[in-house]
Amino acid sequence: MPAAFPPLLPAAADDVAATLLVLLPRPAPAFPAAAQAELRARLGPAVRVLCLNAADHPAVVRSLASGPLPACVLLHQGIELWQQSGLPTPAELTALVLARLGRPT
Repeated sequence: MPAAFPPLLPAAADDVAATLLVLLPRPAPAFPAAAQAELRARLGPAVRVLCLNAADHPAVVRSLASGPLPACVLLHQGIELWQQSGLPTPAELTALVLARLGRPT
């Protein structure tokens, strides 16, 4: 279990959570469970983190990924805010998501 991180984005009652999709080429150790847990702990409840692999969800991954996998897509209220090919570390990804949501790091 990773060290406890205080959520950087507290979820307000009237705040609709953003969704970070992590698109993976297949169920592989490209984004280990420990890294997923760290990312979720860093972002807190204001950002849902969903990992989707192309083997189980090919249509969804094809419809969202505009480049090679792995890729990250940030959505808020159904609108794509950001997309990037590659998979940064949880700390780097947290900073990128916060920047896209206009929140300080």
